[in-house]
Amino acid sequence: MKFFLVILFLSLSVFGQPQLDSVMNRIKYLDDAAKIKLINEYCLNIRGNDPALALKLATHSLELAKKIFNYHFEAESENLIGVIQRNLGDHNKALVHHLRALKIAEEAKDSIQLGFSYNNIGVIYRQRNNLNLATENVIHALRVFEAINYLDGTAFANLTIGTVFVLQKNYAKALTYYKYSLNIRELQHNENEKARTLDHIAAVYFLMDKYDEALQSYLNLEKIYQKKNDKRGLGDCWIGIGKIYSVKKNDPKAIEYFTKALNNFRELDYKEEMIIAGQNLGLAYTKINNPAAGYPFLKSALAMAHKIKSPKLISESLRFTSEYYELLKRYDSAFVYLKQHHTIKDSISEAENFSKLTSIGTLYQSEKKERENRILLQEVEGQKRQSTYLFLIALLILSLAAGLVMKNRILKKINKELKELHAMKDTFFRIIAHDLRAPFNAIFGLTDILLEDFQSLSEKEKIQFIEHISTASKQSYQLLENLLLWARSNTGRMEFNPQEYQLKKLFDETVELLEPTAKNKNIKLLTEIPEAIHLSADNEMLKTVFRNLISNSIKFSNEEEGIIKVFAEAKEKKIKIEISDNGVGMPEKVQQNLFRIDKTTSTKGTKGEKGTGLGLLLCKEFVDKHNGSITVESKLNEGTKFIIELPVI
Repeated sequence: MKFFLVILFLSLSVFGQPQLDSVMNRIKYLDDAAKIKLINEYCLNIRGNDPALALKLATHSLELAKKIFNYHFEAESENLIGVIQRNLGDHNKALVHHLRALKIAEEAKDSIQLGFSYNNIGVIYRQRNNLNLATENVIHALRVFEAINYLDGTAFANLTIGTVFVLQKNYAKALTYYKYSLNIRELQHNENEKARTLDHIAAVYFLMDKYDEALQSYLNLEKIYQKKNDKRGLGDCWIGIGKIYSVKKNDPKAIEYFTKALNNFRELDYKEEMIIAGQNLGLAYTKINNPAAGYPFLKSALAMAHKIKSPKLISESLRFTSEYYELLKRYDSAFVYLKQHHTIKDSISEAENFSKLTSIGTLYQSEKKERENRILLQEVEGQKRQSTYLFLIALLILSLAAGLVMKNRILKKINKELKELHAMKDTFFRIIAHDLRAPFNAIFGLTDILLEDFQSLSEKEKIQFIEHISTASKQSYQLLENLLLWARSNTGRMEFNPQEYQLKKLFDETVELLEPTAKNKNIKLLTEIPEAIHLSADNEMLKTVFRNLISNSIKFSNEEEGIIKVFAEAKEKKIKIEISDNGVGMPEKVQQNLFRIDKTTSTKGTKGEKGTGLGLLLCKEFVDKHNGSITVESKLNEGTKFIIELPVI
């Protein structure tokens, strides 16, 4: 295998950067597994200098792995594609591929790729500045690698943990992890990863104001990268050297190194690195009293950060621009950009959560398509085998036919169950995408109006806008609260902890929370619950049921004339609870599908209130956990009654 890899490198050095067909032609006589191994090793070596070709080759490798049902190489290829996409600045696509790799590795019990998946996911979250999730995933990776004594993975994980400590400004601990990783690379004689680790160590020395040590490290690295013709490494190295000259002496050499780095990254089309190089180059020109030359680079960096939609880089570009105006003593402009920098920096966490939700939705859709394709491929392969057996072994025709009929029945049953599951998940993600986006759009739109037109708005209009923002925020919180409860319940992470409670006390606590909402619509809340009724129940689950049902009654009751009654009685070893209203009611068709996730709809209330679509599903699940039942009786324009029956202690 090493012989073929050497031949491939030599041929590429002679013929230049080849296209996919040219590379595949050189290894066409190898079997598919050997091709995948060779392609992936080659991609790791060229991902810095030719990411476009590396991406094509890794994608082809993934297709080959799926074809031969080799889950190790499938996970490895998914991880490799994710790393390349991350280098190209597309964190969302990278995260999707790493999550796929994680799922495949878990199912195949592939510890090595499981560890790399966790580590790569940690790197994504670290670059998004979500240090909690970054640390959680990388620690998972380190435990996996250490359990199997896998040095290569252990070195990668230590490098990532060190970078997390850098972001936390704990440089001493960062150096400890970096140097441990460096020791492993030296034992392995792995020059590529040794250089990468040294680059991180030099950066930490710079942050510790140890400029001489940092400069010496970078100059040594420059020689290594020049020998390897590693353009990505050289670019990072030159930025480091440029920063030292810029900070230490405001030396014009800084411009020379930043310019070389920018040209390298332009050639590689590494957008994030182009932004970083442009930011530093713009400020370096300004420091040597040439702001006219520096401003275009700062402007271009900010525009590109907006184009690739990177909040972190947008925030940094605004900070650099603020420093630019501060050097020019234009403090008013400097303050404006600094304020924008802090605003975006504070909002990064919220934006990341929404991005994560979108990524998970995208992952689900792509996995769904792949799963269907695999089932189809397996059916085609089965038909081919069937034809061969029928032709060669005539005596087995009847038994084979019987076996195929049985197999087809099983497949049809499995396919039917899969389609039902897919329909449920499709509906679930549709609920999230619609209901979560709407209140956020309202919040963003109204806050923009308040910011831009604050002076011209009347006090009444300002109060109205703030009320709308408050309503939208509460809707978002209610959706997320129900969503988290639903997720915990369906993944088995929500413990059922029944204890003895007085039913009236549980209801009174719930009604107290909802009374202000009812008063806003002038709706009466009447309760008739004997104090003697006690039951064994999970406190939080039952409160969630009562809160959702009473909220629905308030939502669909008419203003000024609404009456909501809560009644309970204990008889025949059961506790019967009724929550009724005289609101708008619902048709029979809606009642039949009320507790089905694949048929869930969200209807506006009598005052335009929006629901989340998950409340009644939670009610059904939580009542079921209590071995109880929940039913509904309703008539249009007359009202609705929910009936819950729970066992007595």
